[in-house]
Amino acid sequence: MGLLCLLSVFVVATSTAASLLDSSLLPLTAEEKSLCGKKLTVAACKMKMGLCGPLDTLLAPLMGTPQTILSCANTSAVPLKADFFAYLGKAMITGAVGMTLPKKPTGDPLADLAIKKCILGSTGLLGDDLQLNRTTIAAQLANVSPPSLAAAVGLAVNTCPEPLELKVEEYLKCLKKSCMASIPDLTPPPSVGFS
Repeated sequence: MGLLCLLSVFVVATSTAASLLDSSLLPLTAEEKSLCGKKLTVAACKMKMGLCGPLDTLLAPLMGTPQTILSCANTSAVPLKADFFAYLGKAMITGAVGMTLPKKPTGDPLADLAIKKCILGSTGLLGDDLQLNRTTIAAQLANVSPPSLAAAVGLAVNTCPEPLELKVEEYLKCLKKSCMASIPDLTPPPSVGFS
């Protein structure tokens, strides 16, 4: 009993310390590195990621709901993989699916593609021609602010390339890169010298 109490105190103390840690001091994630490149400092990258963060929130409904994903997955006669159930369980708990769809819910390429088509078609992200519905995407991003970000992302909606094999994540990454590129880099003001 004493060990359980000690363990509980340790977990609470660790989570409290982690929540107090400044996120700009943490190293960049792989996604952040791919979006920021090598020239940006960690703080500048995190600042840009923060400003472009609302894109995820605005686009998340186009990635489907846990119920939609489950419904589409159940149309396949191929058994679903265990990691897909873990992904779906997390989505059910949080109520959101995030910005990535499960890559291989079954391991069968044709069944996986059919499931992805079903999910993206049900949200309106995919048109009847199996191309991205850019009008739907633009409408979803209509509330991006400030206007400079809205303009950059609005332009990217139509200029980012059509993803191959319905890899929508690549398209979304292009939108984020355009958003981040539209934010000026923070450079320290020139120092004033005295003669």
